[in-house]
Amino acid sequence: MINYIKEALSPGGTPQRYLIWVSIILTLQAVSSVVPSPLFYDASFNFPHLLLGSIVIISVAINFLKKDNHRIMGAYILYIIGLGVSTITISIGITSLSGIIFMVTWSMTLFIAERREYISFYLVTIFMVLMLASTVILLMYEPTFKVNQNFPVLITGALLTAINIYLVYADFGLEKNFYKESRKVYANLEALSKKMSEILSSKGELKHLLGLVSEECIPLLDLEDCVIYLYDENKDRLIQVAAYGNKLAEDKAVINPLELRPGVGVVGSCFIQGKPILVKETSTFRNYVVDDALRNSELSVPIISDGKVIGVIDSEHSKNGFFKERHVQAFTIIATFCGIKITEYNARVSIKQAEIAKVETEKYKELDELKNHFITNISHDLKTPLSLIKGPALQISEQTTEKNTQKLAQYILKNTEHLLKVVNQLLQLNRVDKGLNELYIEEVNVDTLIQKIVSQYEGLVTSKNIKLKVSSDPVVLRTDTFRLEQIIHNLLHNAFRYSPMNSEITLSAKVVVGNKLEITVTDTGKGIPEEVKEKIFERFFKVDVNNHEGTGIGLSLVKEYAEAIGGSVELDKTYVSGARFVITLPIESALKNTPKSGEQDHLEQEQVSKPIMVIVEDHPDLNNFIYDYFEQTFLCFQCFDGSEGLKKIKEVEPDIIVSDLMMPHTDGKTMIKAMKQEENLAHIPIVVLTAKGQTESKIDLYSIGAENYLVKPFDILELNAIVTSILSQRQRLKLLFRENYFPPIESSHLVEKEEQNTFIQQAIAAVHTHLDNSQFSVAQLMQELNLGRNKLQQEIKEQTGLTPVEFIRSTRLIEAKKRLETSDYTISEVAYGVGFNNLSYFTRSFKAEFGILPTEIKKSIT
Repeated sequence: MINYIKEALSPGGTPQRYLIWVSIILTLQAVSSVVPSPLFYDASFNFPHLLLGSIVIISVAINFLKKDNHRIMGAYILYIIGLGVSTITISIGITSLSGIIFMVTWSMTLFIAERREYISFYLVTIFMVLMLASTVILLMYEPTFKVNQNFPVLITGALLTAINIYLVYADFGLEKNFYKESRKVYANLEALSKKMSEILSSKGELKHLLGLVSEECIPLLDLEDCVIYLYDENKDRLIQVAAYGNKLAEDKAVINPLELRPGVGVVGSCFIQGKPILVKETSTFRNYVVDDALRNSELSVPIISDGKVIGVIDSEHSKNGFFKERHVQAFTIIATFCGIKITEYNARVSIKQAEIAKVETEKYKELDELKNHFITNISHDLKTPLSLIKGPALQISEQTTEKNTQKLAQYILKNTEHLLKVVNQLLQLNRVDKGLNELYIEEVNVDTLIQKIVSQYEGLVTSKNIKLKVSSDPVVLRTDTFRLEQIIHNLLHNAFRYSPMNSEITLSAKVVVGNKLEITVTDTGKGIPEEVKEKIFERFFKVDVNNHEGTGIGLSLVKEYAEAIGGSVELDKTYVSGARFVITLPIESALKNTPKSGEQDHLEQEQVSKPIMVIVEDHPDLNNFIYDYFEQTFLCFQCFDGSEGLKKIKEVEPDIIVSDLMMPHTDGKTMIKAMKQEENLAHIPIVVLTAKGQTESKIDLYSIGAENYLVKPFDILELNAIVTSILSQRQRLKLLFRENYFPPIESSHLVEKEEQNTFIQQAIAAVHTHLDNSQFSVAQLMQELNLGRNKLQQEIKEQTGLTPVEFIRSTRLIEAKKRLETSDYTISEVAYGVGFNNLSYFTRSFKAEFGILPTEIKKSIT
C-alpha cells in the first residue's frame, strides 16, 4: 500500500490518486472517532451513525469527479470536512483531545499537496490557521487527554501521520531535495533566457533558427521531446518545422513532419484558442492526436507575432501529470522569443524584397520610358513619309484614266491608310500607358454623335451591300467625346471587317435600368471562337493570326477608353450568330477620372491652358492624322464637314483653324465666308488644305480671309511651322500693343505715348467705360468713336496690328491682369468684372495673352 500511495503522491502522480488518498484519510478518521463511541452501538439511529454514513457517502461520491480541477476542489472539501470532524467529535464528547492528532495528519497532507502543486500556498496558510484556531479552542474547552478512551483515534492518526512523514521524506531525501530542484529550475530558466537571447541576435534562415531553439533550449527543461509548429496559410495547416527528441533525424531534419488542421489535437486547439493548454492525462482529452508514439501528458503554448498566432510549441511526456506551471512559464518564454525572432525575420525579408522590387521597378520604368520614347519617335517619323506616299497616290488615282494604274494607286492608298491607322493606334496606346490622355469632359448628344459616325461608313455599306440598322435614345451624356467616338469607331470597324457581303450590322444606344447608357454593336459574321473569348481585350491579341490587317490593339483601346470614362465593355458570350459587344456607361457624371469641386476647376484650367484648334477635314484618316500630331500642344476638336465645323467654331472660339476646302454638304469656302461675317469669329486665323495649286486658287483663298494654305499632299512639319508662325506673330502683336499703350506706371514715355495715339487712347477709354458689359461689341465701339466698320478696322489694324475684336479682348485682359496683381479680388470676380461670363474661356484667353494662368499670378502674390 505504501508503494501505491508513494506512487500516487510522487511527481508523476495524478490528482485522481491523491483524491483517493485524502478520501481514505477522512474515512479512517471518521471510523476511528465514531466506532469506539458507546453511542454508535445504541439501537436507535443517532448522530454518530449519521456522521459516519455521511462521510463515507461523501468520500466515495467525490471520487467520481472526472476533471482534474474538480478533483482538486473535491480534496479541498474533504480537508474542511476532516477539520470539522475533529472539532465536532471532540466538542460533543465522542472523542477526547487525542483526536487533535488528525490536525497533524491533515497538515502533512496539505504540505504534500502544496509540493505537488495541487493547492496554492495561500490556501495552505488559510487551512493551517483554521486548524490552529480549532486546536486552541478545543484545548480551552477540554484541556485533558483521555488516551484510554480514544486509543483507536491515536493509533489511526499516528499511523497516517507517519505515512505522510515518510512520503515527505521520500520526496526530499530519496527523490532529491525540493529546494535543490527549485534552484535548478530557476538556473535552467536563467540559462534558457540567455540562450534565447543569443539565438535572437543571430541571423540565418528561419527553420535553422527554430532548430537552434529546439536543440539548445529544450534540453535545459529535462523534457523527453519537443516540436515547433508554424502555420502555413496556403495549406491552412500547422506544419512541424523543428524538433527535439525522437522526431529529430541525424541531419537535423524533422522525421515525417506532421501537418495538422487548426482545431485538431492539442496543438490545433492551442492555435485556435491562442492560449496555453496543459493536458495532464491525454486519455481524458478527446481531441488527442498520436504522432510518433502514444504519451500520457502534453503541453502546448502558442507562438504569437504582431498580435496573431503563427505557430505552436508542443511537448509530450510518458508520465501522467508531468507538466507543471513552471513548464508553462518556460514554454511561454521560448514562445515569446520565437515570436520576436519570427517578426524580426519577416521584417528583414520584407525589407529585402522591397529593395529588390524597387530596383526592378526602376529598371522596368527605364525600359518602359525607352519603349515609349522609341514608339513615339518611330511613329512620328513614319507619319510624314506615309502622308507623302498617300498624297501622290491619291493624285494619281484621281488624275489617271488607265485602269491598271488606278488599281495600283488604290492598292497603295489602301495599305498606306492601314499603316497610318496602325501608327495612330500605337501612339494612342503609348499615351494611355504614360497616362497622358487627359479627359476633356463635355456634354454630348448621343444620337447626333452616332449619326455622324455612321455617315462615315456609307461607302462600306454600299461596297459590301451591308444592311446597317441604327437606333438611339435621345440622351445627353457628359463624357469625353473623343474616347466615346473611338470606342464606337473601333467596334464598327471590326464589325464591317468581319462581316461578309450582304450581311447585317446593328448599332443601338438605349437607356437601361440603373440610369446607364448601353451601346450595342452586333454583327452577323463568323463570330469569335469560344476558347479565345477571354483574351480578345488583351493587347496585341489577334483572333486570326493569319489576318495581316489587324494589330490586336483596337479592342484593347476600347477597353482602356471605356474604363477611363467610367464605363465597361463586354463581349456577349451568349450570342452565337456573330459577335455582339456591349458598352455600359453612366449617364450621370460619375466618371473615374472626373475630379470633384476644386479639383474640377484645376483640371479645367489645365485644359484651357492649351490653345484650341478646330480641324475640319472630311477624310477620317487625315483628320485623325492631323489630330494626333497636334493634340499634345493643342486642345483639338475634330469636324468632318463645313456646317459641323462652323458650329464647333462658334461653340469653342478656337485660336486657329485647319480646314479642308472640298467637303460634302458645306465646303470649306462657304464655312470661311460665314465665319468671317461673324464679328466674334472674323479674327480667328485659318490654314486651308487644298488640292488646287493654281495662282487663281491661291488668290481666291486669300480673298475669303485664309491666312495661309497648303497643297495636298502636304508635309505635317510644314503645317506645324505655319501654325506656330501665325500664333507667334499674333502674340508679338499683342505684346507690342501692351508695350506701346499700357507701359509700366514708372515709364517716362507714358505722356508722350498718350499724346501721339489719341485715337487708341479713346478706344481704350471706350472699352473701359463698358468693361463689365460682356455684350459690348465692335458695333458699339464704332458708335462710341463715331466711325464706320471699315474705318475702325483700318485705324486699329494700322496702329496695333490687331483686329477690333482682338483689341477689345486684349484691353479687357490687360485690365484683368492689373486687378489680379493689385487687388484681393478672386479670379472669378476679376473675370466677370472685365466682361467675361465664361471662366474657362477667360482662363484660356489669359494664358494665350500672357503665357501664364491667372492662378499663377495669385500664387506669386501670396
